[in-house]
Amino acid sequence: MATIRDVSAAAGVSPTTVSRVMNGQDAEHVGEDTRQRVLEAAERLGYRPSAAARALVGGRTRTVALLSSPVVYTTWFAIVVEETQKILDDHGYHLLLVPGGHEDELRELLRERRVDAAIWARYPVERATELADAIVAPHQRVVGVGSIGTSRPPPCCVAWWDDAVGTRQAIDHLAALGHRGIAYLPGPPSALTLWPNMLAAFERACEAHGLSLIH
Repeated sequence: MATIRDVSAAAGVSPTTVSRVMNGQDAEHVGEDTRQRVLEAAERLGYRPSAAARALVGGRTRTVALLSSPVVYTTWFAIVVEETQKILDDHGYHLLLVPGGHEDELRELLRERRVDAAIWARYPVERATELADAIVAPHQRVVGVGSIGTSRPPPCCVAWWDDAVGTRQAIDHLAALGHRGIAYLPGPPSALTLWPNMLAAFERACEAHGLSLIH
């Protein structure tokens, strides 16, 4: 297995230069020609920097923890996990699933900087604020996903079902694509009362675009 010294020898640069290039810290210190030589040498030798070493250098683990539901793995949660994994894969991050009921473990992962972000996928979403005090680095984030019981948690990023702004943006996008009829399928009848903001946003956005709404 190739080492950083193998790459530095092949590229004719110092190990420090290789480290800067591989960790994306080369903008102000390394010329473009040198950067290309390092990248080509690394590719040719099959060199891959240690994830642990990169975490020490950049202060990031490139890992995101997702707190699951303590009850059952519903279809909804399975979709959340699958889509989260896809997004993280696209950006070179890893997903760590934390079982429901292990909030203390998730809090420690943040405090010890073993994860860059924590996703709270439990009801109610506003309880995600319980993790906010565990953030110890500027790049760390807490994200809530799901239904809000009483109010949106201010310290956290939130993706929740009763989101009027997100709903309007989705309708605007569909209208721009040329769709003329929109179906609102919230699920059981109780959802109409659980998520009134979403329905109202659907109705206003469809009216603004002259679209027909079916629900």
